[in-house]
Amino acid sequence: MKYKHFAALVALLLCIATTAFAQTTASLTGEVRADGTPLPGVTVTISSPAMQGVRTATTGDSGGYNFTALPPGKYTVRFELAGMANVIKEAQVSLSQTARADANLSVAGVSEAITVTATAPTALET
Repeated sequence: MKYKHFAALVALLLCIATTAFAQTTASLTGEVRADGTPLPGVTVTISSPAMQGVRTATTGDSGGYNFTALPPGKYTVRFELAGMANVIKEAQVSLSQTARADANLSVAGVSEAITVTATAPTALET
C-alpha cells in the first residue's frame, strides 16, 4: 500500500514540475519560404540578451522550424542559406506563449569582378 501512495505522489510531483516548467518558458516557431514555396535546409539562428549563447535549427521539408524552452525576451532571428539573401528579424517572446517569425528569402544578387593586371614591357637598349 505504501508503494501505491509513493508512486501516486511521484506522479503528482512530475505533473506539477512539468506544468511549472512550461509556465516559465516560451517557444519560437515559423516558416521559411521562397516565392511562396517552403524552403528546407535554411539555418535559423536565434540570440537574445535573455539567453546565454545562441541556438541554431535547420528548417525541415515543410520549411518550418521550432525552438522550445526559451526564456521570455526580445530575440534576433537570422535566416541563412547559400545562394539566398540573409534575412534578420526581431521577435518578442512572451512567457508561456509561442511567438512566430516567418521569413521569405530571395535569391542573392550575383556580383562579379574582373581584375586585369599587366606590367609594361621594359625598354630595349641598343
